Amino acid sequence: MNDLLTNLEHTIERMEYIRDHSSAIDPALIEQISELYDQQQALLSIEISGQTNSYQVANVAMAEAAEKAKDAIDDLSEVTGLVKKVADAVKAVGEIIG
Repeated sequence: MNDLLTNLEHTIERMEYIRDHSSAIDPALIEQISELYDQQQALLSIEISGQTNSYQVANVAMAEAAEKAKDAIDDLSEVTGLVKKVADAVKAVGEIIG
């Protein structure tokens, strides 16, 4: 199983791919990429056990966001659902980093 930072990196990479290869970009997607980078830096600066419930919830949410981003690469109609999944993941990570 991937850890939270790996899932976050996959989400960022896939969202950037969508941003770079889409003619109509949802402004929320751009904002979320920035938020994910901020969260990545915050996670790198704190210590958190992978065994805590909040970590597990955030990891699952981010894994789902990464998977949804992968789907959106193949079908841009999935971008709206991606924005919602990423919002859920951002919220879950926010619970960890405060």
